[in-house]
Amino acid sequence: LDIIQKEEIDSYIKINYLDDWKIWPKNNYFLSSAGKIAELLNQKYSLNRVEARKKFPHILEVDLEEKISSVIYDNGEKYFLLDDHGTVLKILGETGSVAPSSTPVTTTSSSTLLTVLTAAIHKPDYVKMKNNFGNYPIIFDTRYLPVTEKQNNILSAKIISATIMWRDLVEKEGTVGVRYFITENPLAGLGAVTNKDITVFWQPENDLSEQLINLKTVLRDEKPQEY
Repeated sequence: LDIIQKEEIDSYIKINYLDDWKIWPKNNYFLSSAGKIAELLNQKYSLNRVEARKKFPHILEVDLEEKISSVIYDNGEKYFLLDDHGTVLKILGETGSVAPSSTPVTTTSSSTLLTVLTAAIHKPDYVKMKNNFGNYPIIFDTRYLPVTEKQNNILSAKIISATIMWRDLVEKEGTVGVRYFITENPLAGLGAVTNKDITVFWQPENDLSEQLINLKTVLRDEKPQEY
């Protein structure tokens, strides 16, 4: 569990099922329905799967897997948790880097001022984010756009859902492991920085399964040159 808390599940079942009866006591082992409890949880939460089981004489086991519908957005300065429509849910912390800045420099040969672009090389701390907040895809936007709390439409719902789906497809196939995503313009596509020291460029607007087939073809080479 990343977003849902165990205590929340316990309380929800108790209030909305076990204590919710008029004639038949649903908190009775023989009269309670594990199927109804699973159905109730499916209606309430976004889940990949859920199963409820009764164990005699008084145990109820619930096994569930959350459906990830959010991403972590990295604007180069802070990490933000976005919902499935691109709205900031909360600020997760500072990245520790600074945005690119223009610095005037005076040359020794003349009084001409030169403008030099300086920036710390930033890489999302994907290990820390996973350990602290869960296995959300991380999207690093190299434009360093200013973002505020509760801001809307940081990324489109299409890009968020496609990013989650693409990562799941790639990792379930065992092709590569995705560390984080990087983009200069989400509409132009994203790069997936992988555990094989290659970056896979892909397009959220195009057919994902076809792109996966192309990727598997390229990775048959020991040292793929491009994709």
